[in-house]
Amino acid sequence: MMLSASALLLALCGTASAFCGVREPSAEGLAILSEFHNQESTVSPDDFLRGERPSNINVYVHVIRHSATESTLAREVDEQIDVLNEVFEGTQFTFRLAGYDSPVYPDLAPVSQGSAAEELVKELRRGDASDLNLYIVPEIGDGIAGYATFPWDYLRSSQQDGVVILRTCVPGGNQPARNTGKVAGHEVGHWLGLLHTFQGGCQLGGDFIDDTPAEESPADGCPTGRDSCPGGGVDPIHNHMDYSDDDCRTEFTPRQIQRMATAASVFRRL
Repeated sequence: MMLSASALLLALCGTASAFCGVREPSAEGLAILSEFHNQESTVSPDDFLRGERPSNINVYVHVIRHSATESTLAREVDEQIDVLNEVFEGTQFTFRLAGYDSPVYPDLAPVSQGSAAEELVKELRRGDASDLNLYIVPEIGDGIAGYATFPWDYLRSSQQDGVVILRTCVPGGNQPARNTGKVAGHEVGHWLGLLHTFQGGCQLGGDFIDDTPAEESPADGCPTGRDSCPGGGVDPIHNHMDYSDDDCRTEFTPRQIQRMATAASVFRRL
């Protein structure tokens, strides 16, 4: 059963755990996802993807620093690109570092969506809809680890497009359970059109993906065998779009891969 747009808008994204601060999709976005779901459900993921060509995504990384003495994270940035390619192995997407800068903003406030701090750092944005801008920042508001914009929002607010993560979440960072670089992988999943696996709670289909079992709430740690919505299969705690620890998140489903391909083709010209 598919949730109504109004019901989905009531489901909060990042309040259960200090992880992802992506905003709820707009009513327009939910309508787009519903249409994608209807189209994709008539075609198997294998058949859909058989004709898809590889999509090489240029990544522009902006390491924001409070002072010139802070590390520019040059080595970590290279490792982060490697992690993105590992997370998206088995999909059509590959990532290459196309540009890098590390400006200093001494008085920068915590970055959050719609804030003056976000406006400031996103002046660095480069490229077009097909290019990923990754902002690595010292602090994000509300203590979250990262957030992203959705692909269908690009035309309305292209300058805000991109992914923001904490510098403590890059490979080798000191954020407990979030320091392998997979936070960026989770957020890029949103950037390519995916919702959380727990979207809509136990209402089957809340994320508009048919092969992710319904999940009442975000997973914490790596709770093997967790079944928060009995009858639909155990929770997808190993999915990159859950909140499990980094080491626990290892996969996208075929329908998620299909969805990312659809959204990327329509909105990101990939």
